[in-house]
Amino acid sequence: MLTGKNIVLPEMALARNKGVSLQKFYDYCTEHQLAFVFYRLPGEKNINIICQHNSTLLKNEKQFGNIPGFVFAPFAASASCPKLLIRADYTFTEDTIGLPIFQNATTVVAKHLPSYSPTTKKEFLSLVQSIKEGITKNQLRKVVAARVRLVNKPSTFHPALFFKKLCHAYPAAFVSLVYTPATGTWVGATPEMLLSVNGNEYSTHSLAGTRYTKNGKWGKKEETEQQIVSDYIQTVFRKVTKVKPLVTGPETVLAGNLAHIRTTFTFRGIAPFNRQKVLALLHPTPAVAGIPKQKALRFIRANERSPRNYYSGYLGIVNMNGKTKLFVNLRCMHVLHKKLAVFSGCGVTQDSVPEREWKETEMKMKTLLNVLR
Repeated sequence: MLTGKNIVLPEMALARNKGVSLQKFYDYCTEHQLAFVFYRLPGEKNINIICQHNSTLLKNEKQFGNIPGFVFAPFAASASCPKLLIRADYTFTEDTIGLPIFQNATTVVAKHLPSYSPTTKKEFLSLVQSIKEGITKNQLRKVVAARVRLVNKPSTFHPALFFKKLCHAYPAAFVSLVYTPATGTWVGATPEMLLSVNGNEYSTHSLAGTRYTKNGKWGKKEETEQQIVSDYIQTVFRKVTKVKPLVTGPETVLAGNLAHIRTTFTFRGIAPFNRQKVLALLHPTPAVAGIPKQKALRFIRANERSPRNYYSGYLGIVNMNGKTKLFVNLRCMHVLHKKLAVFSGCGVTQDSVPEREWKETEMKMKTLLNVLR
């Protein structure tokens, strides 16, 4: 792996320009179609940068191997929306940033920015009601309903500057900006860890249930949502290990302007090579899809107005100094040419009230919109 302090490629050099900003780095790499990511881990201050030296993307896990990098995975992988690995050909921090000088020609992946169909309030309330009817008929237990909203891109908007504002606004979140020529730019600040692997120790969160204040008593609907995810996680890991987990929680945690219920599960003694098996079983969890999983996925494909693409997928570092840290891509937006596509969703159970679910999605969007304004 190359770093900003040790570049030895004959076809490439590094401009050690003092004062290179995230904004300048973003502009340079997007112009040259170099895949890269900015990220800030929860509770940390350092902004980290991973960058490729060309635009060639690895698109399946057989190619990934043990290559250090950053995984960007969609809600449901397809030929037009693949799981990607941004290789860590270069790694920087904000303090050591330099500009990769792109000199050799490579195969460029055409940028594809999809069109999205915003969901009206009437349509969303109808969607929630149809899920409740499915639950009543015992076909479903829970389904996550998602929607997208298009907002005008402010004239002063720059993705790198917006990323830095998110870092400042949400110190406990995983904040990221991902660019590839295949996906364009996605920015987000997610509260939910999907999987952390450090040697033979695996950790994950059950995060579900939403309310607008930290204090108070959780309702039956929110407690049911969270328990569904917790049960699912334990079922997944029983297929991989007989070791019982260390369980912390449930506890109430804040994510921006909202509170959620979180339980942490830590499993020890699982070999690192089991990571892909665990991920394949774990994603998508009931926190972003529903239960039973396959019925929920079929319902989502048939009834949501717009594709989720990389919303409610997962992203994060893999094989970086022996560690993997992956997060669910929530509270995120896709940067389009003239618009910003902002996503949110909510878990629907038999106790859901459609009007409240609409309000929940509005509040989740404000995580980004409040910073944008």
